[in-house]
Amino acid sequence: MPNIPLPKRNADGSYTTSPAGMAIDADGANGQTGGVPVYARKGFTPAPLDFLANAGGPGNWFGVVTDTGEEDGRPAKQNASGPAPGAYVSATSYRWPTLARIDPLAYVDAASVPYIVLPSHWRKEAIGVVLGCKAIVEDTKTGKILEAAGVLVGLLAIFFLSGEAVRGCKRWRELKRKSSNLI
Repeated sequence: MPNIPLPKRNADGSYTTSPAGMAIDADGANGQTGGVPVYARKGFTPAPLDFLANAGGPGNWFGVVTDTGEEDGRPAKQNASGPAPGAYVSATSYRWPTLARIDPLAYVDAASVPYIVLPSHWRKEAIGVVLGCKAIVEDTKTGKILEAAGVLVGLLAIFFLSGEAVRGCKRWRELKRKSSNLI
């Protein structure tokens, strides 16, 4: 991702980005709320939300948790007690500290929780921006506002300014567009 400069701070202490498009990412969706997981082996039923190739590959895994915690490890699979047994565990920057790194329930469910991820350098530069800050996403075509549950920074490839947000935001966009027949 290019080094996009941090926007100027508003008088109220918030930051506002320029309008941008939005694509959807689902890293962290492990079936936590009964949904479909983001990554699984070929032939997994139901079909996962994303192609496994978008999580990396042998020697360079970045979208799934590995057994060693390193990019050259083997992808960790959910066990029989996981929400989607056999699917790979996908991570978010936030992890419940009391749960194991390979536990699919340790991560924010991108399929049901609307959030965005800011470029990691913004977190270092911005005053008062921390994990869990409130984010407001506006659909500039309709004026519809979404208050995101939190802002995560870092590990995920979800960059708001380059046009990505999580699947939870997509569901919000689909619900509002269904009512206006724009899908």
